[in-house]
Amino acid sequence: MKKLLLALLCLWSCRLLAQSNFIAGHIVTSKGDTLRGQIDNRDWLISPTEIVFREGTGQAETLTPISLREFYLEPTHERFLSRTIAVDAVPFGLDELLQIDGPSQVAAQQRQRTEPIFLRVLVQGPARLLFYQGKTDKPHFFLEKEGQIRELINQRFRLTGTTSLLTNTFYKDQLTSYLADCPRLRNQIASIDYNQAELAAIVVASNPCMGFTEAPNSQLDKGQWGIDLLAGVEFLQLAFKGEGGPTYLRNTPLSSSTAPVAGLAVTFYPARSREQLSYRLETTFRTYEAKGVTNDNLYQYDIHFKLSYLRLNALLRYTYPKGKIRPFVGGGVANGLTISRTNQVFSRN
Repeated sequence: MKKLLLALLCLWSCRLLAQSNFIAGHIVTSKGDTLRGQIDNRDWLISPTEIVFREGTGQAETLTPISLREFYLEPTHERFLSRTIAVDAVPFGLDELLQIDGPSQVAAQQRQRTEPIFLRVLVQGPARLLFYQGKTDKPHFFLEKEGQIRELINQRFRLTGTTSLLTNTFYKDQLTSYLADCPRLRNQIASIDYNQAELAAIVVASNPCMGFTEAPNSQLDKGQWGIDLLAGVEFLQLAFKGEGGPTYLRNTPLSSSTAPVAGLAVTFYPARSREQLSYRLETTFRTYEAKGVTNDNLYQYDIHFKLSYLRLNALLRYTYPKGKIRPFVGGGVANGLTISRTNQVFSRN
């Protein structure tokens, strides 16, 4: 089962890399020119290091943060800014922290790297929340206010000479200082965790304090739920094989069963999966009935089997991303709950 799940996840990752998904959007070049066209949207889990853009029917070109100021995806309303900025490079895991030389807390606080990156805008307004995710990094959040971008720092450090880890939640002090226009948020800031939802809620709540009267505009990663009604027909042919047990069961041709199937399915699509990868629970009501008559030298046997049951499937599913018909493949576990059953054999001579 583990091998199957790994194969499906690998398939999903490879398909995301292989399939283009051009949607309407625009770019702003490093010179300030705005060009409209189409951008290959990959629903990036990892912040892109480059994008593919084509203008009209022209040739697609690959662009990096150095050649752009920003790009915007119209259907999803996502905006990415290009900035060359210092990014906190302190690792978050114990194995990596053990490799830092010198006093661990001091060494951790001094580790940064400066590079051109794409920052996704999570919250718009006088105060903007920005997000960056490297390939092997922890998530990085930045606050932009009055033209200045500052990373909100959340670090772990190792106590020198030990394997004990402590967390430096400096981002709380930063937010208290940067959002001083809104003192009513002080207590709320003190209790927030370092994640998209809670940081975005604080920044959204702070913008009215700076005279921002428009409706909150946030673009957070959210999974989607879907509900489907299931209906169909099931064909079943029951037969007994093997050794031992009553001979009449193996010798009796049983009637085939044709019965309707009805049920409900609930599907969860993780954020940024382009509805390709999904987790699905299916519950269906099923029934079958089989009858048969046989005889031996002494008796005639009338056999009757009937079963009504609920079947529950828990699946990890990959769906082909394009086309009116979208085939899928999945794997998981199944279970059944008996509602009623009949196992009858009547014999007479």
